[in-house]
Amino acid sequence: DHGAIPVADKNGRTSNGAAKWAGAAWAPDACWKMVDGKPKFFLYFANSGGGIGVLTADSPTGPWTDPLGHALIDWSTPGCQGVVWMFDPGVYYDEATDEAYIAFGGGVDGKDKANPKTGRIAKLGKDMTSISGSAVTMETPYLFEDSSLIKINDTWYYSYCTNWNVPWGNNTNGVSFGSGEICYMTSKNPLGPWTGSQLAGKVLPGTGVVDNGGNNHHSIISFKDRYYVAYHARTQALRMGITAIDKNNPNDRSKDSKDGNYRSTQINEAKFDPSTGKISCDISMSGCSQIESLDPYSKVQAETMSNQSKGISVNGLRDTTVKGGKGDWIKVSGADLGKGVKNITVKGKGGAVKFCVGSPAGDVIGYAELDGSMKEVTVPSVSSVSGNKDICLVFSGDTELDYWYFS
Repeated sequence: DHGAIPVADKNGRTSNGAAKWAGAAWAPDACWKMVDGKPKFFLYFANSGGGIGVLTADSPTGPWTDPLGHALIDWSTPGCQGVVWMFDPGVYYDEATDEAYIAFGGGVDGKDKANPKTGRIAKLGKDMTSISGSAVTMETPYLFEDSSLIKINDTWYYSYCTNWNVPWGNNTNGVSFGSGEICYMTSKNPLGPWTGSQLAGKVLPGTGVVDNGGNNHHSIISFKDRYYVAYHARTQALRMGITAIDKNNPNDRSKDSKDGNYRSTQINEAKFDPSTGKISCDISMSGCSQIESLDPYSKVQAETMSNQSKGISVNGLRDTTVKGGKGDWIKVSGADLGKGVKNITVKGKGGAVKFCVGSPAGDVIGYAELDGSMKEVTVPSVSSVSGNKDICLVFSGDTELDYWYFS
């Protein structure tokens, strides 16, 4: 976690936002490509429902800058007339062809709910900050919002969230789906035509299997020969009892939202069948299996964690630190301790940090005593440990941690 990216400078909360013209930064998507022999990163975001902006950076951690000073896409963009909500960009850069495309849009107000025609897809310029030609209208069955775009082999997959007007028992082009679910269409040509006959499947059910239901946003991701679906759900907010005041009834506690409509990012591994091209994913709280061991002999940033106690917070931007109080802890999973542990190095300040195997109450590997200044300390371990282990770092008091590693 490298901190919140400051994007929308006019929203009244963000300091030094990169987009001085924007009042919101919703539903972002990102990609990268090599430019002049160096990697360049591009972050696309929605200014509420009124346009799509783009930021650029030389690193995914920033700093991010606005190359245009205005929206990349709005209703004046050729082909965008008739879009209700100008938001939710889904971007994909195809290294094989050196071409990139952006899908966006949504909304059903005043439209045919079964085929609102409010989604669009357009080719990006080589600079990734301009549009090449006109946007193409997509005839997306029961489109609500939430575009995602990916190319698998020679096929383009466009996926989206269905609207709230899907009839019970619906089956479109052989695909059964309901409201608030993630469906996908396929095409050999990213610019289509995209029609109902391209509807190919449902990749993700509604979030009601883990929370109280609602709309969804997602992205289909390819990573190290596996496919994943990132999405959001309200489960964490419900478990933590987060509430939000109804702005129309600020003094009436009975009107408060019981979960605050606070949606946290979740991710699950998807199943892809290369023989049929079908992709699907379950929603659960189990997360993903670890595919590589953690290297504890290289510097491990404190914000690298697989679990944490409730009092933990990540602070700063880009080079972040982790803060916690007495009894708080962070955890890393699957650390390869094949070399054993002789010394522990920690950079931080505050109280002591106890390193345990498996859980906060597990066998102790060692203790690192910190003081009031942010500095690096190295201490000997107090026990031997080897193999592939989970490691917990437990704070004895108010502590700020930058990084740690073993030797």
